[in-house]
Amino acid sequence: MKVAEFKLNYNNLILQFEGETGKKAIWGNKQTKQFIKWVEKREKKRKKEQFFYDLIEFDEKQPYKISARGWCYLLENMNIIDKSQFDKIQKKINDSRKTGILPLDFTAEDKSRAFSFVEPITIEHEKTIDFIQRYINDSKNLHKYKNDFTFWKTQKYYIQMLVEKVDVFNVFYEICKKYHIPLANAKGWSSLNMRNNIVLRFKEAEEMGLIPVFLYYGDFDAGGLNIINTFRKNIHDIKKKTEWDGLNLIINPFGLTKEFIDWKGLTWIDNLITSKGRNLGELYDKYIKGTLGKKDRIFKYEIEYIEKYGKRKCESNAILPIRDVAIAHCDSVIRSYLGKLPLKQYRKGLRIIRKKVQDKLIEIGFYDTLKKLGEKLNQDE
Repeated sequence: MKVAEFKLNYNNLILQFEGETGKKAIWGNKQTKQFIKWVEKREKKRKKEQFFYDLIEFDEKQPYKISARGWCYLLENMNIIDKSQFDKIQKKINDSRKTGILPLDFTAEDKSRAFSFVEPITIEHEKTIDFIQRYINDSKNLHKYKNDFTFWKTQKYYIQMLVEKVDVFNVFYEICKKYHIPLANAKGWSSLNMRNNIVLRFKEAEEMGLIPVFLYYGDFDAGGLNIINTFRKNIHDIKKKTEWDGLNLIINPFGLTKEFIDWKGLTWIDNLITSKGRNLGELYDKYIKGTLGKKDRIFKYEIEYIEKYGKRKCESNAILPIRDVAIAHCDSVIRSYLGKLPLKQYRKGLRIIRKKVQDKLIEIGFYDTLKKLGEKLNQDE
């Protein structure tokens, strides 16, 4: 390491090294080995810390939390890492949360693991009069609490959506909220309970005269494609209990396709290792050679996928760097099933029923009573 590389802070580095270690940094006009190693270690630590400082700064600009895997896609898009470093960086992020370099809540939380029924341990005291006055003020908007006009009353279709990853759930959260579309993260194969809930809503929608539509945005791999290909069968498997056959169900896997992945330059992961640790690439090689063992198992749909797309996959998190494009695409798909100005129709319906409530409240003197209560409360104070 040459002296010129230290530039202006060179003298400070010497003083700091000698102060910390009690050893000489320069011996016979040359840097000592201890000094060189100390500087290299210090620089490595500085780069590591800077990496995480940059992550935290970038995180503050995000509209929502991102998973450790999702960060890998964003960092790759910024040319900070390449896809061969994904597993290493994912582990590095999670390890750094444990050691305190990154905040523990730095990454997106799996909501299925969130606590329920959390009672606050400490509560800020509110004066009795302030509490009553607040509810008197809230009561002035009582008519706005009437919500028994469903968004779907003016629609032809009823839509539900499942996605594969928490990052994709967060990307589509606001748009599904906007259009009142049930959204969940299936995390692979949907559970029986989730399937049952989906069916019950579709069944009720059909009874209202709506056509059921199932939207799915999953990984582009053998498992992801098979999930959507077998979804109708999975619905049929619980028909005896649900009494719904799903014959009119429209299934739209509007997510990743090979054409879209290549068009947008999304990241292909060059392996087919499943969440359960099965290496489909190795199993396929054994299948071709006729050397599959007794415990080795590869399914037909996995073989067909490899022969068509190769030993690679594209995870749905890959859309994070182009989330605006993904949201626009999702909006376009949803709007293709909705009538003209769906939100305007919904708000108009709400205004009509709320106006009836408001008129009735005026008729019975509700607002006059609230006014008198507020005046009396102020007098007592």
